[in-house]
Amino acid sequence: MSWTITPPVQSYLHQKTSTIQQSLNNFALHFGIAFGTLIGSFVIKQFSVKHNATFGSFFIVLPLLSILLAMRTRRLAPITSKQNIK
Repeated sequence: MSWTITPPVQSYLHQKTSTIQQSLNNFALHFGIAFGTLIGSFVIKQFSVKHNATFGSFFIVLPLLSILLAMRTRRLAPITSKQNIK
């Protein structure tokens, strides 16, 4: 499923950004797939296929916690008025 997202994202990045950002986006996609494969193969070797979903859910919880932390930090940051911005 992740492979179906790549062409629209690359098309959007091509219109809006530079080549290096497209390369970094593609690198992050492939690195995530390789890292997930590495963790999945470790889980299968050490435990069983049944536990892959459980370990995979940790990789969903971590970004959600990061988002919540970022939202909380942003809410606590002082808001400056447009008059103070030069």
